Amino acid sequence: MMQNFSFHTIKALIKQKLSNTLVQNSIWAILAQLSLRFFGTLIWIMIARALGAEQFGYFSFVLAFCMVLELLPNWGHNMLLVRIFKIEPSEKHEGIFLQAFYLKILLSIAALIIAFISFRTIWADEFHLFPAVTIGLIFVFFKTSSMIWEAVYTAHEKLKYSTHMVSTENIIKFLLILLLYLLNRLTIFNIMLIYTGSFLAKYLAGWWLSQRTKIMSFESIIPQKPLYIKMLLIGSLPFVLTSAANYIYTRIDVLMLSRLMVIPEELGWYGLISNLIVATSLFGVALATAFFPTITRLAKEESEEFLPTLKNTYTFAGIFGFLIATAISLTGGFFIPFFFGETYQGSIPLVNFFIFVLPLEFWKSLLYRVYYARHQEKKLLIIILVMIGFNILANWVLGTIWGYIGIGIATFLSKILVLLLCILGGKKWIRPIEANLWIQFLIYLPLAALIIRIAFLLY
Repeated sequence: MMQNFSFHTIKALIKQKLSNTLVQNSIWAILAQLSLRFFGTLIWIMIARALGAEQFGYFSFVLAFCMVLELLPNWGHNMLLVRIFKIEPSEKHEGIFLQAFYLKILLSIAALIIAFISFRTIWADEFHLFPAVTIGLIFVFFKTSSMIWEAVYTAHEKLKYSTHMVSTENIIKFLLILLLYLLNRLTIFNIMLIYTGSFLAKYLAGWWLSQRTKIMSFESIIPQKPLYIKMLLIGSLPFVLTSAANYIYTRIDVLMLSRLMVIPEELGWYGLISNLIVATSLFGVALATAFFPTITRLAKEESEEFLPTLKNTYTFAGIFGFLIATAISLTGGFFIPFFFGETYQGSIPLVNFFIFVLPLEFWKSLLYRVYYARHQEKKLLIIILVMIGFNILANWVLGTIWGYIGIGIATFLSKILVLLLCILGGKKWIRPIEANLWIQFLIYLPLAALIIRIAFLLY
């Protein structure tokens, strides 16, 4: 029955009368993520092998800390910028871009000040990591600045240019990491320097492409009126609060484990699976990114295609995520020690079951975009805040009892909770297909449990 359901659903998705733009953007977005994951996986393997479980744990902590503080320079969220670039005439785009860029400079300085205070108080024992965090925040600035270019190309529905940017970043990052790996010079500080250089190259690639394609040409570095600073600050607030909640939700587990871990290697083991989830979940993010402009247009037009598009894309995302999770779960006992080394053996039990958050992540990414398309950022923020409260409490309780395994279980439960709340909160728009979404979730649970059981038997 599941085979027929999956086959016919995928067939319907392929045959559905989606616009050529959506299909093309989906292909370019997925190609970008394939580039990102191909080089990213090789980079990740080299870093993990070079650092070992303990140092990789500290690296995961530095990265998680920087990603949480990324919230500040990322103010002026991509979603709002896409919307602004869509609405405003093209002659105003340069001014909007420059104002968003200068705003990121000021907010990046604020993030650095917060980092210094945090390392002098909460994480005083890890102050030796602060230089790496400082460089990390510089790479965060270039990363979020390059996202302005991605917003430009998304608004123009030219995602192939974003793909070129991603490829530039990853090729440079890969070559530099490979060089230092061969020279046995990979350290946390050097890795953050490489990240900074690669994201600077990504930003410059975005600028070069805009000049070449005439999408945007700058006659002055001084932004012209009208000023959009107020719109970027206040208009972004719902997006920023939602992003803040989401950043805390996705990174709080690593930060909490740094305080609860019994041995330093636990942070490295958990960092391995966390990075694996982040790496593979980006396929779902790519699909959701391509999906967002189309679903926004369909929602605005109150089109009859809104629900069929959502239903079929949701089903495809779930099947795709489940297949990736199954492959990783069944082979984790082999590929983790083979690729990353024997010091990561302790991460295998967590990989076997935690990887099945992937379908949940894929579904969640799509539903988030539906909330944004429906201008329901406040409702989404409430959902995420409820989930954060649950996640922190569950992490503390289960992490105290079972360490990194307990943290993994708590995070898994919180991801289930956020998906269920998203479905319940969106009843008004998805009622005709709500039963289908529940059925998919109920099919997912026993199938995931079966694969996890087989994976543990193989291990």
